[in-house]
Amino acid sequence: MARGHYWVNNHAHVLDGVSTEYLEYVALFINSISLAPYVTGTAQPKMNQQRMGTILLAIPPEEEQGRILAAIQSIESYIDEYGALEDARESLDTALPDRLRKSVLQQAVQGRLVPQDPNDEPASALLERIREERRELVAAGKAKPPKDGESVIYRGSDGGYYEKRGKDDAQPIEVPYDVPDSWEWTRFGSLIELTSGVDLASSEYNDKNKGIPYLTGASNFENGDLIENRWTEAPKRISHKGDLLFTCKGTIGEMAINRFDKAHIARQIMAIAPYDEDCLEYIELFLSSMVEAVKKEAHGVIPGIERKTLLEALFPMPPIQEQRRINDIVRRSISLLS
Repeated sequence: MARGHYWVNNHAHVLDGVSTEYLEYVALFINSISLAPYVTGTAQPKMNQQRMGTILLAIPPEEEQGRILAAIQSIESYIDEYGALEDARESLDTALPDRLRKSVLQQAVQGRLVPQDPNDEPASALLERIREERRELVAAGKAKPPKDGESVIYRGSDGGYYEKRGKDDAQPIEVPYDVPDSWEWTRFGSLIELTSGVDLASSEYNDKNKGIPYLTGASNFENGDLIENRWTEAPKRISHKGDLLFTCKGTIGEMAINRFDKAHIARQIMAIAPYDEDCLEYIELFLSSMVEAVKKEAHGVIPGIERKTLLEALFPMPPIQEQRRINDIVRRSISLLS
């Protein structure tokens, strides 16, 4: 309702009537119907005066108009409340699949998704095999030794957690949550080789499918798969088939398994190669569960994370048999949410 003196441009029509109550009823009626039959144009829809004049109005007696308006006014607060509840429901429906997915992942990495089996080989045995393999690779010059010495995390007699690195004395550490007795905490960097990408100059890559794929970032990731749009014959930082690729700059947390025999990765990508390939699927699940936390560690004009964000992350390691059961349940659960 407009009162007093005003000016209206050609984007509006002015309706007058015998009373304010009558105009309120007309407004109520027009707002209750579809105006699509009276609208012309697509790029710039409009309803001219002639078309508006053809709207059919159902006019009740004057006294009934008053009763209708009074009834509407009496329930307006309920309508507003219902509208707010409906908006909340729609928002929940939209957010629910992602919230359930995150909940499943959190339950998985905390040891609460599947029951533990006392017949499983404990995770400590798996970790020791991984450490031995790493030592052999380092001795053969195929891997680098841990920068600050091998990390070993254990639970003390006082119930607290301690970490020993190399020859240094053990230091108390805090873990984010307790895990089952058959699990172990370890640093993520103890389980993997992490390769950081480097960018190529424009003269070093092409769009002619010559050489090997040059993966530059999130644009190469599509629904968990990789697409190639650039190639290089002068690779400098190689990722091999089977590596888990993780975007670490700009868009953070996109993941895909490298299906190419070789690919050059730019600095927006890190390549993760586990010492035990059987752990790869659970590692991907773990990274999916911590993407939001990883993003909080990003910094810079184009936000990015450092290598140590992943390498120093505390990793909850289940026995390998339990990893397989967890992977199976997560796969099935996520498929139901898609």
